[in-house]
Amino acid sequence: MWNLTQLTGLYLNNKKLNGTIAPEIRNYNMAPLTKKCIDDEFPTGEVDDNIDDVWFDWKMILIGGTLAHFNFSSFPNLTYLDMSGINLSDSIPVDIGNATQLQRLWLFANNLNGNIPSSIGLLTELQTLLLDHNNLNSSIPPELGLCTKLNILDLGGNSLTGPLPLSFSNLTQISDLSLWDNCLSGELLPHFISNWTELTTLDMKNNAFTGNIPSEIGLLTNLKSLYLFTNNLTGPIPKEIGNLKQLQDLELSENHLEGSIPSTVGNLTKLLHLGLYTNNLSGTIPPEIGNLKQLHDLDLSENHLEGSIPSTVGNLTKLFHLGLYTNNLSGTIPPEIGNSTQLILLYLNNNQLSGSIPKDLGKYTPYLSQVDLSKNKLSGEIPITICKAALSLLDLSRYIVFTTLKPWRFVRIIERAEQKLIRRYMKNT
Repeated sequence: MWNLTQLTGLYLNNKKLNGTIAPEIRNYNMAPLTKKCIDDEFPTGEVDDNIDDVWFDWKMILIGGTLAHFNFSSFPNLTYLDMSGINLSDSIPVDIGNATQLQRLWLFANNLNGNIPSSIGLLTELQTLLLDHNNLNSSIPPELGLCTKLNILDLGGNSLTGPLPLSFSNLTQISDLSLWDNCLSGELLPHFISNWTELTTLDMKNNAFTGNIPSEIGLLTNLKSLYLFTNNLTGPIPKEIGNLKQLQDLELSENHLEGSIPSTVGNLTKLLHLGLYTNNLSGTIPPEIGNLKQLHDLDLSENHLEGSIPSTVGNLTKLFHLGLYTNNLSGTIPPEIGNSTQLILLYLNNNQLSGSIPKDLGKYTPYLSQVDLSKNKLSGEIPITICKAALSLLDLSRYIVFTTLKPWRFVRIIERAEQKLIRRYMKNT
């Protein structure tokens, strides 16, 4: 009467179960069943012989909070197993390799610890593997590279260590590779990158990867998101990065990258976010940056950039954040910055900028909230448009003021601005 050998889908997702479950459930006859869905509603209490007629919550069934007693051999036809977000503990059992027909395995958002078993390499039909948001703390087994049909692999938010296994170069169908927030190390070897040409997302942020970004990165022409920030990468940004014309997010901040920003970055016309802050970049800001007309967020702060701010930043009319602070930039603030009518945050502090503040700054930027121009060599009049803007932060320290306004009028403008900031501060505290 009890037989689960035809079960192909088992969803154990983020639910609660009250009452008892018949111990024979693992052998219950569900031959016609292809999926057992888990929805937000579950009839609490005992599960009886009507079990095959309801959509119900399988959370903790048979496993009591662990995977230790889940007999994967009982499900030879299982193709989809979702046990995400149900507070599983202990380790991933070795016999998971017996579920050889699995195509999708979701174990994310649990408390799984220990290692990823090498037997996972037996799941050669696997297309999606989600183990993120757990406490896994081993190296990545090289056998995982045998799962050559993988197109989505997420191991992020664990404590995995060591380099990427060389077998990862076999993952030629991978489209989404997420290894963020681990303790992974080693170099991004060219033979990895050159075989991952189907990638649309590569997320390796918050690890300890070293070495250069290989020029082969330019082969990933389908890439939309590249997150390599907060690692120990060195060397230049390869000019081949300009080949990634589908790219929307490029985040290389908080590394040790050197050299200049390649002018080819101007080819990335679909880019929405460009983060290169906290590196050792030098040279000038390429004027080609003005080609990125879809850009929302540009942060080049905390580098060694020099020269002037190119007037082409005025082409970035959709920009809401411009961060260029703590560089060696000189010259004047280009008035074209005022063309960025969506601008909210403007940080140009701690540079060598001189001249006056553009008189129309703030006039055509109604959303401008924070302006920091401190620690420069600016002088001249403070535009009234700045004082009238709805700012929550205005820092002009070390600003040399020359004004043709009568002193009492100038003081009243500053007082009004200060009072406005104080009122906004008090309102938000």
